[in-house]
Amino acid sequence: MLILRFAAAHSRPLHMFEYDSSPFNWRPPMARRSAPLLTAAVLAGLFAASGPALGQGTGDPAAGERIARTWCANCHVASADQTTASPDVPTFKSLAEREDVTADGLSVFLVTPHPPMPDMHLTRDEIADVIAYIMSLADK
Repeated sequence: MLILRFAAAHSRPLHMFEYDSSPFNWRPPMARRSAPLLTAAVLAGLFAASGPALGQGTGDPAAGERIARTWCANCHVASADQTTASPDVPTFKSLAEREDVTADGLSVFLVTPHPPMPDMHLTRDEIADVIAYIMSLADK
């Protein structure tokens, strides 16, 4: 890698930019050194501001049941008293009892649009409520 620098007695560049063989690599020297720190600081701020993750016990199962009866019961068996649903989709109880289904996995699944499931445009709190309801159905 070809690096051209003008150096002073203290081996510091006398100009603001360093040249690397790539024409797309013109950046101030400090930007190269501080980019990882800036990235880490931004990510830490985002994680701190996001609060508790979805599916970590923050939802209300009763509110989740109401949402499930309204939005999910057309395809899923969402409650014990429901008798009909689409045959190709899992029941909420069967989801809750699966070893590989977690609250965090459900939250990722529900916030990611995926056909054939329609996008219900639920808020994060509503999603947390539905997840709390589903997880409450497990016989664990």
